[in-house]
Amino acid sequence: AEGDLSAILERIGEVQTVIAKYDDALASLQAARDQAAGDRVAVARLYRKIGTALLLKGSYADALGSLDQALAALGGDVHIESARIGVRMGETLSRSGNYPRAREVLERYSQIFPHGSIDVDRIRQTLDAAPVSGNSGKTVGLSPDARREFYQLALTLAEQDR
Repeated sequence: AEGDLSAILERIGEVQTVIAKYDDALASLQAARDQAAGDRVAVARLYRKIGTALLLKGSYADALGSLDQALAALGGDVHIESARIGVRMGETLSRSGNYPRAREVLERYSQIFPHGSIDVDRIRQTLDAAPVSGNSGKTVGLSPDARREFYQLALTLAEQDR
């Protein structure tokens, strides 16, 4: 019964995230995570989904914190969920303008799952092409191509999650 409640709360949280009710989504997903306490993969998945809601809300630091907790929940095990978390971290880092760390996360993902269905080389190229401002070396924004690549990567992994 607890697993059923967790699954229902998770689905509600997913819908709330899609319709941009982020605070409601966070409450639902956190309740689902609490219900799933004995299942490390489910807890990691729920932390990832909490991170996604925080990312979409624009709370990048909190999103990264949740994604770190997701990885910690897996206890270092290599699992497809690790890749999903890594993708979400890369997207969060790129949206926050931290392109070098986004590339680092992408490299880690591509080493763990080198034969995935994602075009990692193309994403790497678009990250390399991220614009840099003058002599400061500070990035000014991710190109639309790079953004599309990260979204496609996230969507592909989300489809595999269903």
